Amino acid sequence: MSFPHLPLSRAVPAVLAAALALARPGSAAASPPRIAFESEACDLGSVVQGEQPDCDFAFTNAGTEDLRILQLEPTCGCTTALLSAPLARSGERGAIRVVFDSANFAGEVVKEVEVRTNDPTRPSLTLRVKALVEPEIDFEPREVAFDGVRSGSELKQVVMLTNRRAEPVRILRLEGRPSSCRCLIPAWTEPAQPLVLEPWDRAVIEVSFSSPQSPAMPIAGECLLEIEGPRKRDFRLKILALPAP
Repeated sequence: MSFPHLPLSRAVPAVLAAALALARPGSAAASPPRIAFESEACDLGSVVQGEQPDCDFAFTNAGTEDLRILQLEPTCGCTTALLSAPLARSGERGAIRVVFDSANFAGEVVKEVEVRTNDPTRPSLTLRVKALVEPEIDFEPREVAFDGVRSGSELKQVVMLTNRRAEPVRILRLEGRPSSCRCLIPAWTEPAQPLVLEPWDRAVIEVSFSSPQSPAMPIAGECLLEIEGPRKRDFRLKILALPAP
């Protein structure tokens, strides 16, 4: 049984056409979109409480098909994620800006943003932001402890208050709680007028504790400061009185 053969005059052009098609630059097989970040973690370092630092996460579409950012989902309401553009063509760059509001945090903080894309190999990935949040109003020491409280004794301790913000703040009120705790700023001679602390200004707080009788158990108290800066907030200096053995 024999198979028909194309005439040479038709076979040669067909082979040449196939070879030319393979040689065309646009004829290469397309690859799916691929998101490639320069880094997926950002360390903001030391941040003063109340600041809103940001970090840019740059990425590239390393595939040939269009890359689409489908969704950005921060894990906390304190974090905002902003996208430069929802689509990146082959080789194009983009960025995701993450803004962290540190107002309600202190100490080491890690926040995350989930990124969903049409990259088949990484449909979901997580960006992480780390910060060390320093208090905007700093007490030194951070807490006051009185040991060996006896009947009729009055114990005193000095605490240094520092405004760590980049703008002035006003102290509106200072109150000791309960009544056995007393808090006083000697430099605040006119309590009817706010006490203004410029950036990095310091003020002394005199803290005292007195009790008409020996306490049977530890007593917790505080110095409450109402301070107005960009917003009005309460700050609390903790006090602990321990009875004499």
